Amino acid sequence: MKRYLIFGLALISLASCYVNVSQIEEINNRLSNHDARLASLSEQVMMIDFEINSQTQNQRTESSNPPASQHTTLLPQTNVSTTQTSSLNIISEVDVSRIYDEGTRQFERRDFSSAINSFRTITTQTTNRDFLANSHFFIGESFFNMGDFTASRNSFQTVLDQFPNSSKAIDSKVKIAMTHIRQNRPEQARIILETVRREHPNYAEMSVVEQNLRLTTR
Repeated sequence: MKRYLIFGLALISLASCYVNVSQIEEINNRLSNHDARLASLSEQVMMIDFEINSQTQNQRTESSNPPASQHTTLLPQTNVSTTQTSSLNIISEVDVSRIYDEGTRQFERRDFSSAINSFRTITTQTTNRDFLANSHFFIGESFFNMGDFTASRNSFQTVLDQFPNSSKAIDSKVKIAMTHIRQNRPEQARIILETVRREHPNYAEMSVVEQNLRLTTR
């Protein structure tokens, strides 16, 4: 009887040790994850400090120069292939995200010229395909709102040519059709819109497709 009792106590002790070991491993894993997050946050803080210092230096430089005109000059359009990375001035995705957010804010304020400049900056400074596709799309949207439908169509076509699998591809097709409508080419617009309706029956913005199809039959 004593042997069984001793054996049972030994098993309980071993089980307790196993639980402790498992708990220790779990704690170590959590600490490793926290270390990785802290390292990432530290890098972001360094980038923010760098941006603040750069902005401070720019403000000092600007204060010594006469004020610039309020009119925003558009940067020259660049159509950089994603395979031609040697000419790109690659910056961190933190900076790219910051510029992208500023561009969307400018777009929402209807400051379309500034938005175009911000998004064009992204197209020359990253190889991230999501940022690139969205930036070209918003350049097209900005030109559309400015009434430059040819430039708008060219930007939407860039999305289709270079990023055919992006989330903005179908939207770009619809927008291209809308530029044709604005330039009094209803037949070309109708072909595109009917193709979208046939090939993408579950398209989220199908109501926009139908609305513009009606415009092509007037």
